[in-house]
Amino acid sequence: MINLFPAATASGFVAAAVLLISTPIAATFAADPMTAAPKESPINSPRNICFEGGFSGSRVNAQHRMADCSEALQSHKLSPADVALARLYRGAARMKLGDTIMASADYQEAIKHYDSAIDPKEPNALELYRRAAALDALGQTDRALNDYSEAIRVNPKDPLAFLGRGVLFAGRQRLYERAIDDFDKVLVLAPSNVDGLMHRGDAYSQMGKFGPALADLDRAVALAPDDAEAYVYRGVANSRRNENSKAMVDYTAGLARDPDNVDALVNRAAIYSTNGEQAPAIADLDAAIALKKDDPLAFYNR
Repeated sequence: MINLFPAATASGFVAAAVLLISTPIAATFAADPMTAAPKESPINSPRNICFEGGFSGSRVNAQHRMADCSEALQSHKLSPADVALARLYRGAARMKLGDTIMASADYQEAIKHYDSAIDPKEPNALELYRRAAALDALGQTDRALNDYSEAIRVNPKDPLAFLGRGVLFAGRQRLYERAIDDFDKVLVLAPSNVDGLMHRGDAYSQMGKFGPALADLDRAVALAPDDAEAYVYRGVANSRRNENSKAMVDYTAGLARDPDNVDALVNRAAIYSTNGEQAPAIADLDAAIALKKDDPLAFYNR
């Protein structure tokens, strides 16, 4: 899952001071249907390695994806469209790893390609979606929203743009009802879309509607039991409803699948601190800061 948007925070636990919980961030490239390599490509070609299997949100996978896409780009064997897509994937990986400057450079290069490739008279929905994702990552919300909406107009049967627009509505604009409407459409078109379930569940929990939130998040965990983010999203929902013991189980389960998940570390630390267990709380926050040295939430809570 791709790390594109700045983390939203929600007021959480009260101990000696107010501790904050960290909300996982978006993943909008995971279902991109054009990432599969052409059949004539060698199975281990740079293009296959860069694009294979979508994008996972773990730091380890981000490191691999950054290296793989760099290798693909340096091969000079990619088409212009594939160069733009490799830039998108590498930009997302770099953003996940905290290298915002180089990530921004990748996104800008991808946008340049789509600016020249998209025919305003007959736009391609997938190209619009990909440009929107890059624009969204750079915080160009209005342009991204226009592209997501235009992609939906061109191809209302593709869940990708609905997912991206819903994440934008929820994450950047806090328009949770509009976001849920888009996630509903994602899940009509793709009923087992885990990203749609996670983000709709999170939007419901932001609104305090914990019944439908947990129904979505339980299903996401059932569909993707090895996906750390599904557990972290459910942990955040449990934290918001003050079910700290259940949240602790979820964060720990997420960390068992992705030990470098900063959101899980920060949130589990908040529960430890609330329970008066300062040593493990500080240990989790130390680990989070080692992984993400510019995370203000981890420093604040520590």
